[in-house]
Amino acid sequence: MLEGDRAASISFNVSHSHGLILIAISSQSYVGIDIEFLGRTTDIDALLPSVLGPAETAWWSSLPSIEEKRRAFYQLWTRKEAWVKAEGQGLSIELTALDVTGEVERWVKVGVDGKCFFLSDITVEDRIAGAIAVVSPNCRIRMYDFPLSVLRPLLYK
Repeated sequence: MLEGDRAASISFNVSHSHGLILIAISSQSYVGIDIEFLGRTTDIDALLPSVLGPAETAWWSSLPSIEEKRRAFYQLWTRKEAWVKAEGQGLSIELTALDVTGEVERWVKVGVDGKCFFLSDITVEDRIAGAIAVVSPNCRIRMYDFPLSVLRPLLYK
């Protein structure tokens, strides 16, 4: 249990999809995280106008295959979702105003309305798209993989 200033400076965020749970914890920055299963049955075409801006839609439309479009959509979605979760206002932010296209190998600065966060894609599994957003790029990402059975005794006392 943390107390005082150390507890006040902890930021965390949670995302889950297709049986996976990601938890981001930071003592240095506000943090947002998102993952999505690529095999979801989602009408992506119906979501495009409310999620992607004009430049993103043009880039997405230029992709040659349905599979590439599906992966790209969810990668853009997870970047935006991580960004708005770190920002703290949820989906009240206009997603189309936030352009997150391009390759994200490490930290890329993305902003809208004077609010900036750094984004990084997360590779969890081949069929999962993921992203993390932080205020400062001076964060280390450490990933630990453990079965959910480790949490079961904590959750069901």
